[in-house]
Amino acid sequence: MTQTTEKITAALSECSNFEITPACCSSAWHLNPLYNTAVIEANQGKSRRFSQTAGTSLGAAVRWQTLFMDYGSSAGIRFFFTSPGGINQMQVRYLQPMLLLLLAMSAGWHAHGDEPVPQGFSALFNGRDLSGWQGRGHEDPKKWAALDEETRRKKQATDNANLHDHWRVEDGIIINDGQGVFLTTEKDYGDFELLLDWRMVHPGSDSGIYLRGCPQIQIWDPNNPKEKKNGAEYGSGAMWNNNPESEGRFPLVRADNPIGEWNRLKIRMQKDRVTVYLNGKLVVDNAVMHNYFDRESPMFPRGPIQVQTHGGEMQFRNIYLRELNGKNQ
Repeated sequence: MTQTTEKITAALSECSNFEITPACCSSAWHLNPLYNTAVIEANQGKSRRFSQTAGTSLGAAVRWQTLFMDYGSSAGIRFFFTSPGGINQMQVRYLQPMLLLLLAMSAGWHAHGDEPVPQGFSALFNGRDLSGWQGRGHEDPKKWAALDEETRRKKQATDNANLHDHWRVEDGIIINDGQGVFLTTEKDYGDFELLLDWRMVHPGSDSGIYLRGCPQIQIWDPNNPKEKKNGAEYGSGAMWNNNPESEGRFPLVRADNPIGEWNRLKIRMQKDRVTVYLNGKLVVDNAVMHNYFDRESPMFPRGPIQVQTHGGEMQFRNIYLRELNGKNQ
């Protein structure tokens, strides 16, 4: 039994039955590949989210790609299977052992949305709201710092209002509609390690992670024909805004998961050098990150983490940061 199974077993101990609600389209159950997740929501309003890192076949007729578990009433737990072609629900009741059997057969599950904070790291996202974050667009940090206090205050208020128009939190996931200002930490950072999960919902979307307020660790659709001229086919995770022909501008390997699946970034920044792993594969190896706003100047010593998107919905979760100093470098 996996750790996930044990958690669900504990939740089920209060239920005598549950419902399975599949959406039937043709002879097989084809589940929406865009929401590769599962949620248990308790009566108290708390939720736990689990993800499936890879599709699991339960015979030829069943393919698990979306699974929503709603634990909100004394009737038990309901599974909602949804399909891109619409929802045609058939509700069938099973006993507890059936769920445990399905979980035992379903390999590759692990807790993401409810995972513990990695040792030495702090959570930048609390899983409930955008506390600790503010709005900010594509701003030269040097010019931003030079604004007088009143001008900066008014601009920040406008950016914060824009943030809440386009960014929201649902079931432990930060969701952006592909528009608006960037999600920006209220705090500035120097040297750090950053962990972050991201998921692209629609083909052709674009995103990125600004480091110290400077673009960026590139996230894009490698199969987008419109971006082939810019090198999208090489994949995400590199510093595309670096100087042409420079080390780290394109990833060492293409490591992106398919559209609709979660990806994990691990970014380490020390001084002006950056190392990036995408889905466990080294894509940038200790390369210098260039100052986008002033190519002749060195990288800013400190600045915020920013998450930018445009062109389509993007989702983020499990954002953790560990500041580096003399003790833990």
